[in-house]
Amino acid sequence: MHGRALGYAMLVMAAVFWGANGPASSLALDAGVSPERLSALRVTGAAALFLVLAAPLLRAARTGIGRRGLIDIVVFGLVGISVAQWLFFQAISRFPVGLALVIIYTAPFWVATYQRVVHGLVQPTRVWVAMTVALGGVALAVLGADGGLDGLSLLGLGLSVAGAFGSATQLLLAQRLPAVAAPVRLALAMLVAAVFWAAVAPWWTFPFDLADDPVDIGGHATITLGVLLAGMVVLGCAVPYYGLVKGVPLIGPAAAGVTGMLEPVIAFALGWLLLGQALTPLQITGAAIALTAVATAEAIRREAPEHVRSL
Repeated sequence: MHGRALGYAMLVMAAVFWGANGPASSLALDAGVSPERLSALRVTGAAALFLVLAAPLLRAARTGIGRRGLIDIVVFGLVGISVAQWLFFQAISRFPVGLALVIIYTAPFWVATYQRVVHGLVQPTRVWVAMTVALGGVALAVLGADGGLDGLSLLGLGLSVAGAFGSATQLLLAQRLPAVAAPVRLALAMLVAAVFWAAVAPWWTFPFDLADDPVDIGGHATITLGVLLAGMVVLGCAVPYYGLVKGVPLIGPAAAGVTGMLEPVIAFALGWLLLGQALTPLQITGAAIALTAVATAEAIRREAPEHVRSL
């Protein structure tokens, strides 16, 4: 497997594990871990993991990074990882979660707009239509339970839009990262993100006494909170970010953003399967629409010229 096929495999993998991270986060939050501390723990743990993996590669990678590459890595860690997460948590604390998600998943449109305005790269009209349909499917999936339109606020709306820009920036920066081994890129970026979160929610103040508390997984099994959090560090952070930085350069940030729309669909499916969360017919319809539109967008890109397929 190589080229676009590998890129899509990496990004679908990322969407699957980020989607699974949704139900896992719900369990951790219900167990008493705040959103900020959860982000700090995930990013700090992932930074430690990637530093270990990158250690044998750092010397060889030093000459391939350069000053510009180091700046891109720092901005990716600060804006693409840290600020994007912070904006998301701030948005959902002041705005309905479903509506915030729909706004944040407009990121592919902002990526495509940026590429057209700054680089003069134009997406085929049918791709714009497919992206719009996919977003509509996501909207049905996340808002189909109860409408999700209560408690609107201007600040929450602004934070949700800022979160969409943060996600778009993450995709654009992932394409710009220097062409060194992925563990090296991620070790440095996660280290920057860990410093950010250490200031927001110091990891050393984490309530470690909760680690042995039991967590029920939808009546299927019981594990400790510590095991759940360790799994979220590896499978909910390290693995999907690896898929992101490996996949985006292969298929382009706009296509990667559309593929990322699979994430809420996967989250709802796993929530239903593992946690017994009910899905309405409207949500199931929205998920099917989103899946079909994502596949359609890629089929259209395969027929387009090479410079369009890489957008």
